[in-house]
Amino acid sequence: MSNINILGITPGSVIEEAFFPLITNAKIIIGASRHLDILPTCSAKKIKFPSPFDDLFEILSQFYEHEVLILATGDPNFYGVADWLRQKFPQRLQRVYPGISSMQLAFAKANLAWQDANFISLHGRPISKLSESILANNIYGILTDSKNTPSKIAQQLVELGFAEAEMIVVSAIGYENETIEQGFTTDFVSKSDFHALNIVIVQTGSCATKQFFIPGIDDEEFFCNKGMGDGLLTKKPIRLNIIAALAPQPGEIAWDIGAGCGGVCIEWAKFGKPKQLFAIEQREDVTECLQQNIEKFALQDTIVSIHAEASECLHSLPHPDKVFIGGSGDHLKAILDIAWQQLKPQGRLVLTSVTESTRSIIFDFCRNKSALWTEIQTSTQWFPHEKMKLQKRPVLIVQLDKD
Repeated sequence: MSNINILGITPGSVIEEAFFPLITNAKIIIGASRHLDILPTCSAKKIKFPSPFDDLFEILSQFYEHEVLILATGDPNFYGVADWLRQKFPQRLQRVYPGISSMQLAFAKANLAWQDANFISLHGRPISKLSESILANNIYGILTDSKNTPSKIAQQLVELGFAEAEMIVVSAIGYENETIEQGFTTDFVSKSDFHALNIVIVQTGSCATKQFFIPGIDDEEFFCNKGMGDGLLTKKPIRLNIIAALAPQPGEIAWDIGAGCGGVCIEWAKFGKPKQLFAIEQREDVTECLQQNIEKFALQDTIVSIHAEASECLHSLPHPDKVFIGGSGDHLKAILDIAWQQLKPQGRLVLTSVTESTRSIIFDFCRNKSALWTEIQTSTQWFPHEKMKLQKRPVLIVQLDKD
């Protein structure tokens, strides 16, 4: 097995002589055309980056016994090829030699400090990633690609309520034709003549539309099978108690069984940051609302909606760290048994009940387990109102931790 090294080249610069021995020792050199063209004389076989990029795996596999040098732009550890190589060839990656990143140069060209900036890569990612990440009164550095151009980014920002955000586009960074354009997002919506190599910097300021910073999204924000906020949706006061019981941690695998229109899983995914959340719902019309909410809150990369009867599909899912059961049809016992069996050690299961029949099943399931039972009765009404009514049935929230 041979080593793979990565050499980062500062945009617009030449390769320093200090790295010539690295180039001389390599048998295979892989990079973009603009980087291969500035190589000093060497005997290595030169290969352009493939398209699609993932085909690089096959190329590197073919040269398993050859010293390989990969040329990259800027700092390969910043949304670059280094992370991909650590995943695909963890034993072969020997060292990364970073250059100055294009993002660092862009902030310098714009005369802006970047220690408080947030960074988003739209390279090979959906534009909806912006709505998941952009907040008011922040500064962002955004990596683009041929589809997610500055104009597309500007259009999305305007739709999100940031029509008056300040936007800077630094193109062809480090090259003779470098340009810096500055204005409001609305100024960039109709522009199309950007150089392919560009960085976008956005200073958001205030936002004209509602944003959600902490759990507690209003019920009326959700698409539901009986209208906005009305239907198979766990209401906000109960939803917040469920999220608290789940105690989400970033990077977890999560199941929401009987997800309904998605009230719990949307808040769970948006604020708990799981690696993947599987939302299972058996009613077709309700699953459609669930998918609408996933798209509205730009959580397509996190939530996988599954239209199925839970007991028939759970065995095919990755083992979860956390499970919430909010609905089960007539299959609660079977779902509990499967979910508990599949739950990882030290995992947590949370479920709710409002009927005596399901309480009885839960009680039997918990006989030999340590479970925390919480009953909640709420009423949410606007004043003035003639009479305040509590909901007819209290909601039981049960929390179990697996040893």
